[in-house]
Amino acid sequence: MKRDYYEVLGVERTSDATRIKKAFRRIALAHHPDQNPDDPEAAQIFREASEAYEVLGDTEKRDLYDRYGHEGVEGRVQTAGADLHDIFSHFGDFFGDLFGGGPFQKARKGRDLRVRLDVPFAEVLTGAERSISLRRHRPCQPCGATGSETKQGPEACGMCSGTGQVVQRQGLFVMSTTCPRCEGAGGVIKDPCSACDGAGAVVQAGDLMIQVPAGVSSGLQVRLRGEGDQSNPQLPPGDLLVVFRVEDAPEPWVRDGADLHQPLPLDLPTAVLGGDVEIEGLDGPVVLSVPPGTGEGTVLPLRDLGLPHPAGHRGDLLAHVQLQVPRPVEGEARELWQALKNQQGETG
Repeated sequence: MKRDYYEVLGVERTSDATRIKKAFRRIALAHHPDQNPDDPEAAQIFREASEAYEVLGDTEKRDLYDRYGHEGVEGRVQTAGADLHDIFSHFGDFFGDLFGGGPFQKARKGRDLRVRLDVPFAEVLTGAERSISLRRHRPCQPCGATGSETKQGPEACGMCSGTGQVVQRQGLFVMSTTCPRCEGAGGVIKDPCSACDGAGAVVQAGDLMIQVPAGVSSGLQVRLRGEGDQSNPQLPPGDLLVVFRVEDAPEPWVRDGADLHQPLPLDLPTAVLGGDVEIEGLDGPVVLSVPPGTGEGTVLPLRDLGLPHPAGHRGDLLAHVQLQVPRPVEGEARELWQALKNQQGETG
């Protein structure tokens, strides 16, 4: 059974991204196979920490893991039996952001972020503007995102000569692995910035206004360009993906997209003869005309009285007829129903 990823890295579940990165780097440097060539246990610890960091170092995967455990990320983390070079290649964007380059850098923009926004049913009708709190990476201003106190940036790594790779030869075989000292970046920070601890980026907290569209439904996703992470000032920021979760419609309504369904208890005389009845609508009571001869289960629509649709139109309010049979029937009422029954029998 797999160990808890937070336990593997030795961090609390409330730890921020910076602490998780530091914990992984400490374990990777101590247990990298190049540093422990004859220690299979160290290689296992390294693989286990790499798998844990691939999940906890990614906002989306960490959210899935926090909610569903290992099953939530099953099939998305594949490190068992992988080559050590392949394992470190998963972290190319991280190392590129950390030192501003390196052989693995493939990023074209910052990391995308995802937030979930709960929406009360009342806001579905008109839409709303909501403020959310965000923690996002931004380039460190004091060091100019270099990670260096003197803004000199990284120096060439002495272990790999600036290549980011350490080559091992075993007979006819040559294995290239990520340099444990510079973590594949090819350079190391000699004088880490006190503001960002050499990362070149800091976490900034702030509020962002989110527009809740009228007619929003659960699962709707809105992408806000440029509102995600930005660790490298040379790259544009990532995006923010807002996922809405909307409160269910209150009784007596049941929501179906922009349409609202509700039961309509109907007495037999009105069902037979027809007439006007009053039902509850979104904007208050509305009058519904019931045609003569309306049967059980008939759906009577009130057009354009449902919910707004994001495309601009409104759905319908749909009343489902439920015939109300009087019971028990005694006295004069029973005589009247009996007379009606007899009359139907004579005409039938």
